[in-house]
Amino acid sequence: MKAYRLDEFKSPDDLHLRDEDEPHPQRGELLVRVQAVSLNFRDIAIVRDKYALPHKKGLIPTSDAAGEVVEVGDDVDDSRYRISLSNRVYLNAFGTSTARFRFDPPQFRPID
Repeated sequence: MKAYRLDEFKSPDDLHLRDEDEPHPQRGELLVRVQAVSLNFRDIAIVRDKYALPHKKGLIPTSDAAGEVVEVGDDVDDSRYRISLSNRVYLNAFGTSTARFRFDPPQFRPID
């Protein structure tokens, strides 16, 4: 899997593409194939080390994404979250600029 990570917090040049292990959903999680991300003011502030909240080197930037659910972990209640395999979803969480993203269902919202 490919992921962009920040090694420093000075400029967009500090953003580097990395090869990473393919994630798999854990109990209660979904795995989403990310198809689109947005770049927000918060993301630029983080890159320039001007964001108010703490962040660490190796951060995967961006926080809004859309994609398709490709794997569902054990104990994900489809009826509660209205999300299942092959659904298109929107999510808001740090670290979405990866090829695939693993997170808890409450962070996702169905698009379809």
